[in-house]
Amino acid sequence: MDYKKRENFYTVKEVVEHNTSKDILKEEKRDYQFDFGGIPDMIRDYSGKISIISDYDVDGVCCSLILDMILVFLQKDFEVYVPRRETDGYGLSEKILDKVSGTLIITVDNGIVAFDAVKKAKEQGRSVIILDHHLPARDTDGKIIYPEADHIIDLEADAGVADSDHYCGAGVAYKLLCEMVPDETIQNHALAYAAIATIADVMPLRKDNRKIVKNGLEVLNHMDLLPPALKELLYKNYANNVTESDIGFKIAPTINAMGRLYNDGGQVCYQILKMQSNLTPWIEHMIAVNKQRQLITKEKTKIAKEIIDEMDHIPSCIVLYLERIPEGVVGLIAGKLTEEYGVPSIVLTDTANSDLIKGSGRNDLDNMNLKKVLDDCSDLLVKYGGHEAAAGLSLKKTDLKAFQKAMEKSIEPYVRNHTIEKCYDLEIEDLEDLPYYYKELRKYAPYGNGNPEPIFYIPNYSILPTPAGFYETFGAEEEHIRFSGYNGKVVGFYFTDKYKEEGEPKKIDMIGTIGEKVFYFHHKKQIFLQIQMEDFWKSKNVIPKTHLAMKIKNMAENRER
Repeated sequence: MDYKKRENFYTVKEVVEHNTSKDILKEEKRDYQFDFGGIPDMIRDYSGKISIISDYDVDGVCCSLILDMILVFLQKDFEVYVPRRETDGYGLSEKILDKVSGTLIITVDNGIVAFDAVKKAKEQGRSVIILDHHLPARDTDGKIIYPEADHIIDLEADAGVADSDHYCGAGVAYKLLCEMVPDETIQNHALAYAAIATIADVMPLRKDNRKIVKNGLEVLNHMDLLPPALKELLYKNYANNVTESDIGFKIAPTINAMGRLYNDGGQVCYQILKMQSNLTPWIEHMIAVNKQRQLITKEKTKIAKEIIDEMDHIPSCIVLYLERIPEGVVGLIAGKLTEEYGVPSIVLTDTANSDLIKGSGRNDLDNMNLKKVLDDCSDLLVKYGGHEAAAGLSLKKTDLKAFQKAMEKSIEPYVRNHTIEKCYDLEIEDLEDLPYYYKELRKYAPYGNGNPEPIFYIPNYSILPTPAGFYETFGAEEEHIRFSGYNGKVVGFYFTDKYKEEGEPKKIDMIGTIGEKVFYFHHKKQIFLQIQMEDFWKSKNVIPKTHLAMKIKNMAENRER
């Protein structure tokens, strides 16, 4: 076995507290304060038109909806403008100022580096409030530089205004709504969207973020507490027992897909989720767009892999230019390439300007900061930004080859010095203990960034036959696999080929996480435990040790005959 035990852990509690803190369960019970200064009074007292400028991703759409709730409650004259991905680009710009008519501009999920646009707004006699969570700009001495706005909230620039940290844009908007709107129904609506955005933006699930997601999941599992459009979105996505995983893999991608594939998709998505009636065709449209996004991503990733597989060697940094693909999927393709080849990846495509190409990069090397590597190649870039794990950039098409060489040279030492350890946290020797471990796991949920799910090693897992056989495959190309065993089921994504290559073993050792699967049979809720495999191999211990194991083995063999 290539895996080793991470630490000397014996309980779920020990694993979680090691990854977080001994006070993890107390965090969700605290009352976290947030000082918005003069912002609430300024908005309440403002008599002119207000323009909200957000973003086209999940966080931006959720921000838009939450600020909308505040201004509707206050009966303000306002508009929400979600930037067009291709023609506007990210965040407040001078171009966008010409498109909106409000005399008070409120940016949310952007604005902290919109120096020129804020300056122009002030010259026009407009007021500006910035609600952001991104990194601020700094001068050559490392001092933070602020736009000339009337009020700025950004905990990355000034952490002292809140008891917690690392809110996403919708988290900031939700805290503002709680201060300004004393209506529990509206607060629940906002909480649901804040929870979705917090997970979608991969915020650390600690302190108030943990509380927002935990309480938000409770709201999301009570349909009567949800706004109509979100209720329909959950129903059409078969999210009948919503977990953080459902948000990450079903709900958030559906909201995100509109802005990924269409120039004005973020604006349309915001408008759909505001609707109160006639929702079904619009929600079905959102889900269809997400399926289209999945197909495009899959097709273009396949093309990218074919190009890479024809190379003499896998470069230390993959830099690919793919013609005429939606800007919104380049980051997804880069992520899949990084996962497949284990090196940072950048995927670029065309823009409206035939001389420029634009793209996204992904990195999972824990010893490297992608943004800092791009700093070293900045002379070849027109525009760029990002952080350790992801970045966006644009460059002249004529500089592509030089950029490829520069990135490979800069990243090669990081790849050479990077080592990957395959680890697990706990071992389950007796499947009788599976329900106990699941119960313990739920005490410390939700899991995600900042609170990773414990990884289990489960040896000698006997696969039991069902009416469909010993296993079932699913997916567009039957690439995923599921099978049943004692005390639960197992699902493995992209493991069909490996299972067949291993000879379709009836007993395996596996690495994975433990969750649950919910379905309804004759209108009755059915719950069973489900292990999600992260890896597996044929068990070497084929001799049953117990009477129960022998009984299971005999049952399987009899069904096989």
